[in-house]
Amino acid sequence: MKRNTIIMGAAIVLAGLSAPAFAENFAASTWLPQQASVPTGYVTFAERVAEATNGDINFEIFVGGALLPPRETLQGVGRGVAMMGQITAVYTPADLPLNNVVNDLGFLTLSDAVGSLAATDVRFNNADLQSEWSDHNIIYSGSFSTPTYYIQCTSPIRTLADAAGKNIRATVGAQVDFLTSIGAVPVSVPGSDVYSGLERGSIDCTLLASDALLSLKTIEVVTHVTELPLGVFLGGATWGFNKDFWADQTPENRRILLDQTAIALVENIIFTTNLLAKANAAAVDKGLEIIAPDAGLQDALTAFNATFLADLPASEMEKRSIADPSDMVNEYVAAQEKWTALLADVDLTDHAALLKLVNAEIFSKLDENTYGLN
Repeated sequence: MKRNTIIMGAAIVLAGLSAPAFAENFAASTWLPQQASVPTGYVTFAERVAEATNGDINFEIFVGGALLPPRETLQGVGRGVAMMGQITAVYTPADLPLNNVVNDLGFLTLSDAVGSLAATDVRFNNADLQSEWSDHNIIYSGSFSTPTYYIQCTSPIRTLADAAGKNIRATVGAQVDFLTSIGAVPVSVPGSDVYSGLERGSIDCTLLASDALLSLKTIEVVTHVTELPLGVFLGGATWGFNKDFWADQTPENRRILLDQTAIALVENIIFTTNLLAKANAAAVDKGLEIIAPDAGLQDALTAFNATFLADLPASEMEKRSIADPSDMVNEYVAAQEKWTALLADVDLTDHAALLKLVNAEIFSKLDENTYGLN
């Protein structure tokens, strides 16, 4: 097995972990900056895994794309450049067409907690999605979701006329299709390049959740936020492992990795919930104009949504050259309804309640003796 490992007798520098003499160190890569929820979670995940495995598994965390940029993470983890990585499906659409169908379904979702858990549920349990990851030598282990996406801009968008001709960064196909339908120009830009694109004027706006005002620091370069709800971003494998690395672990260590991923997923939901509240307060303090879209923009979105789900399977078949994904679409819709109901009375900052629910519904059903080994 080809690995990117380091024999260490000192500390794991980026993760801040102490390692036993001559411990093997495994690279883990995220393309987001350190202050974002995923890199923050990677660090605590690595600390807990090292402790729980008695130093058998020590991850060195590379953030901000320092080891693997977003478009190279799928291939990099599959080939062993990193043993764990944040694999974002939209950056490799030809390689992960089915996972991008799931991402398009995020357009229907307006809660990051529901999106994260519905996507994780479906990606663990749908055989075609599992095969897609396996074909790239990846073990899927959970998905993070953003909160609801709005339009962050350097000039106001209040009407359809304001949107026409604007270069707007979008991530998933449904967002691209909606922007095209209202006369805007969708632009593909990695999250790590959004700040500079807005600052230079190469993009006029970006579709992002409000927490990105702080995590990606867009609060420094945008002046207006139009609160037109354009779904959530479901990412891909936020915790994706190299398949050979996974097979090399003992069942006990695979159980630890699964259990710690469940904890990381819950902590990501809590982190995002708290950061969203801070970001909204910071936007007010900074004087950003929060715009309620006019009737024309709202009606355009309503009309788009009315046909979106019905047209989605045929659209995805044509766009991605895949077999009919109707069953998978229905699975996600059912999972979204399930998690909306399960989370209805749950405090999204209650660690114990969230973890109990996530383990009962998802992670306790995964067998460390068989999962990912077929």
